[in-house]
Amino acid sequence: MIVVEELLDIMQMEEIPFVDRFGMLVNIEHSNRKGNSLKHLIRNAGIRAARCVYWKY
Repeated sequence: MIVVEELLDIMQMEEIPFVDRFGMLVNIEHSNRKGNSLKHLIRNAGIRAARCVYWKY
């Protein structure tokens, strides 16, 4: 897991309590799973291309 390795490599992380670091990992994992779920729902909805509307003021 790249994210875990990056967190462990940061020297400043030693100053952060373990519980807080663990909470960060849980938040990252939750965000990744939620993102994957949304991608799955969009893919199953049959949308071929993401559409974007740009409003110029």
